[in-house]
Amino acid sequence: MFCQKCGTENKDGAAFCNSCGTALKGPVPQTIGATSTETPNVKHQSIIKAKIATKEEQIGNISSLGPGLVIVLGILICLSIVGIILGLIFIGFGIWWSSSRENEKKRLQNEIRELELELNPEQPTHNEVIKAKIAKKEEEIRDLLFFHSSDEDKKKLQNEIKELEAELE
Repeated sequence: MFCQKCGTENKDGAAFCNSCGTALKGPVPQTIGATSTETPNVKHQSIIKAKIATKEEQIGNISSLGPGLVIVLGILICLSIVGIILGLIFIGFGIWWSSSRENEKKRLQNEIRELELELNPEQPTHNEVIKAKIAKKEEEIRDLLFFHSSDEDKKKLQNEIKELEAELE
């Protein structure tokens, strides 16, 4: 059944349009508990009161808690993301600052070595000192091999040689 005023489709036998509330042509349904002595106007009013009570119940069942929680959760996620980004920026800055300070230290140490060489040109260079230490460690390894010493002693000396080679410039 369609409303003559707004054209909305309603259930067959409905007395009023669900959209605009206009009375629909057709038989008026009997309400539960209605007496035959009631006039059509009283029946109409009881139907409207029942509809109002149903709508009020539906309004009461609608909770605003869900959207509020979603908004709060969204804000927390945004703050977390911003916090993570800021944290990563600070970590990156800290790493950059630390490495630049280490590079500056190495540069200054190299300048000091160059100046020391200018003061005493006969003094062996750092690399020459390291190469001499490596040669001494290699000689110790040969002695260990000759005397059949433990592998642990050999590995220790080999590790010391690797460390000295890493110091070579």
